[in-house]
Amino acid sequence: MGLSVGIGKLLDGHTVDRLRLSFEPTYDPDSSIHAICAFANGLEGNNGGFIIIGVEEENGLLKQPIKGLNPKDIDAIQKDIVNKCHFIRPLYIPRIDVVTYLGKHLIVLTCTAGQDGPYYAPKSVFANQSEKSVYVRLGSLSSVPTQSQLRDLYDQCQIIPFDDRYNPYIELSDISPFYLFDYLREVQSDLSSLTDSGLFPILESMELERGGTLITRK
Repeated sequence: MGLSVGIGKLLDGHTVDRLRLSFEPTYDPDSSIHAICAFANGLEGNNGGFIIIGVEEENGLLKQPIKGLNPKDIDAIQKDIVNKCHFIRPLYIPRIDVVTYLGKHLIVLTCTAGQDGPYYAPKSVFANQSEKSVYVRLGSLSSVPTQSQLRDLYDQCQIIPFDDRYNPYIELSDISPFYLFDYLREVQSDLSSLTDSGLFPILESMELERGGTLITRK
């Protein structure tokens, strides 16, 4: 369907907080799964983040020219991401999008903060019965939390702040199409071209709707 935030806006490091972005030059299953798990845990209420595979950083900035991925590898990478996500407990699978930017092919994983954490991932997805650990986002890195941070995460998961809870009672009439489409145009979202498709397909792509029910945050 398309990204909720345009790839150009994601890469410029201004529209989305840089701490909510993870740049990976190539697909590394361990690194990707740890980052997915970390964003899913959403420590400190950062509501997840984006993993962009096919780009690299240098001194905290996007490195040019963009490397990109071999188009022949993209399908296999997507399948492997889904398969490796089954190692995460509780199960968590991010949204996967393939995009083209400046002629280069990239994979973008949208990892919203989950509601069923804390989430655990194996230290190595290649080892049989690998030990699992919680991962959190600390700065621009996916790391194993300290005991204090782990306690904070458990407390956070037990008492989700009111503003971060899903609102199962919202109705379609509560959403202003004008403000929604204005926002999508502002962030150069791919979804801004789908204004004739109705709200539900767009809200579903933004992970604000599941099974015909709106689940926007309060």
